[in-house]
Amino acid sequence: MSFKINNILRTNFENISSKCAESIILELSKKFKFNNIEANKHICEYMNMNMNKKAVVVENKQNKIVEKSFRKGYCDLFFNQIKNKACEKIKNINNIKTINGNTQSSERISIKLIQDILVDMNLNYTCAGSQQSKDFRNVYKNVKSLGINIEIKKTNETIIYFNDTLPSIDVYYIIFVIGKTYKDSNKNIPPQIIFINGYDLIKDDFDNLMEYKQDIEYLKNKWARKKCNIKANSFNHFSVYPRPTFKTDIKYLLNSPQSFVLKEVEQHSQSE
Repeated sequence: MSFKINNILRTNFENISSKCAESIILELSKKFKFNNIEANKHICEYMNMNMNKKAVVVENKQNKIVEKSFRKGYCDLFFNQIKNKACEKIKNINNIKTINGNTQSSERISIKLIQDILVDMNLNYTCAGSQQSKDFRNVYKNVKSLGINIEIKKTNETIIYFNDTLPSIDVYYIIFVIGKTYKDSNKNIPPQIIFINGYDLIKDDFDNLMEYKQDIEYLKNKWARKKCNIKANSFNHFSVYPRPTFKTDIKYLLNSPQSFVLKEVEQHSQSE
């Protein structure tokens, strides 16, 4: 088999199961004036030569997929155990409501609530530094390599801010919804805790978020990163840095399978 023929087949090899065989035959026929039988013969010969190689590639890919699937399943199960313990232990979250803009105080209380749960379950973990993402890193019971990351969020209503860190599949979120009462009780938001994986938070907007991140990276390269030598070096005294702010409305998660609704305690009625 000639080098040129082999090269064409190698180019198409990875897509040979999804790419129509007729299109590969047509490509060979045009370039080497083969008839269909001759072209098909070369394809069969190439496939026979590389069948073992392809089998190894597929097996390795399958193993990685199985490994990722196992890890995700285990982590989901582990997080669910933490959820069950939290639902059992936490009865009231009114004390973590933000008052007079003092968010740091209420955040510390909410983090402490989950930390007490992790301690009660005898789990290992590392606490993040102040203002860093992933409040609890590599939370695990016995196997360190199967640890999970947990981020704590809270809101008085339904808007959650992630600042410049987009949720991802390797972070699990525990969201405290303080709730709100209205004069019209049908509009009340009961206090609840939402337990959800980062990917499940972004999956409905995934394509737009990825496009936005690409645009932000372009702006960073153009205006902020001097090593890219586009516009960042053109400033005389100033410098700029584009920073995204990610936020989401979790209204659709209220009273959902991912949420645990707490017994309501008396709150001051508020109008819209």
